[in-house]
Amino acid sequence: MKKYILMLFSVVSFLLVNAQRHPARDTTRHWDTSFTSINESAAKLIHAPVLTSTSQQHQIIARQQFCFDIMMEVELNFGRISRYVAVFINTTDGYIGYTPPTAGGSINIVMPEIESFVFTIMSYKLGNIYMYHNQKASRGDGIDHLITTSNTDQHDYQEMNNLTAAPLNRKTERRSYVYGTMNAQAYKRSDEPTIWFINTADYRSILPPALTVQKILGAFGVGVIQTDFGSFILCERTNGTSYTKITNIERCHVCFDPSGFKMTEADFYTKQTADIRAEREKINRDQAEAQRAESCVSERMQQINYRREMLQVQEDNLLKAQSGNLIQDNNAQKGMLGMMDYNAAVHSSILATKTTICNIEYGIGHRQANEPDNGAAERLSCQQQILSNLMITEGQMQAIDARYNTGSAMDLVRRNAEKARIYSRVMQAAGCN
Repeated sequence: MKKYILMLFSVVSFLLVNAQRHPARDTTRHWDTSFTSINESAAKLIHAPVLTSTSQQHQIIARQQFCFDIMMEVELNFGRISRYVAVFINTTDGYIGYTPPTAGGSINIVMPEIESFVFTIMSYKLGNIYMYHNQKASRGDGIDHLITTSNTDQHDYQEMNNLTAAPLNRKTERRSYVYGTMNAQAYKRSDEPTIWFINTADYRSILPPALTVQKILGAFGVGVIQTDFGSFILCERTNGTSYTKITNIERCHVCFDPSGFKMTEADFYTKQTADIRAEREKINRDQAEAQRAESCVSERMQQINYRREMLQVQEDNLLKAQSGNLIQDNNAQKGMLGMMDYNAAVHSSILATKTTICNIEYGIGHRQANEPDNGAAERLSCQQQILSNLMITEGQMQAIDARYNTGSAMDLVRRNAEKARIYSRVMQAAGCN
């Protein structure tokens, strides 16, 4: 279940992806750093057909073939730490792919056959965000090829871009990029601290006093922008001590075919629906059996009723989890996280333990005087200790709820992480011989 909770954050943390298990940057690849090659690549990006297209149809399908004709190497700097990422761009349809940020150089090859493969693809305007990744097969040898969509295949991510929200005003600072082949002018909005460094198609040209950005094609705050004065390369974005900047750009022909990848969320929802149906049938059978039991009918029925109540909550959470994209929609996030309810698991264990204690006590009370004890007293003592531990754990869970009570997705994650540790510890100590 934990891996499905992690689906919530696999895409939203664009800059926090850690891929230390990936191969290092492809040192056999030769980056053409000549002035001519870089400027030809920049010109191709500036004249990207998607920037002048009037089409509003920019959705991508998770299992379609993707091909890219421009690749940028981008440095992501977080104060003292730098990471590097390769950004692949399709200039016609506008979709973008990127490999995980790594130290020492970007992963500028797409290798879906290796176990550590991770590749994220976003549609133009970011409506669809799909993360392709591998993991060891759940059964047997081999690799599972997975797609995490965060529901953006059904519910578009709503782009929030402060670059297009207000005009940019020219500043005096200029900087050089990509081995000195590009000179860029600083621009910023009057109402926020971010500075953008913009390069013209002719690097000697002086940009206008103000620009209004209409479209952007890129990732991590760099790429190409269309403005009211034409299209320009956006070389760097700075904010305080952090920045992202283009360190190289080249034409390429890279294709990726994910047709054999499995849809993680879709498979999860299908399985959970089947599990809920099966559990409902089992509850009905267990209820009929409990009502015929010779002892502890009240305790058994409390278990049955609570299971039925929690199953309905589970079904409601499953519907919520599918109601929006898991990156932005708080209701969908709560639904997904609610699929693992540690409070319910602990209370279910409490009710089950009470039933077990009742059955042991019933057996002791109906044992004939000459019958052996068969360890009933020890089992009863053990179950009573388990019950005591579970009651303490339930109190700890309630204290965690009170501590993380804002209702935000991050509070829900922190809450579940703490509960998972406590629950795992108490379950490991819950056995009786």
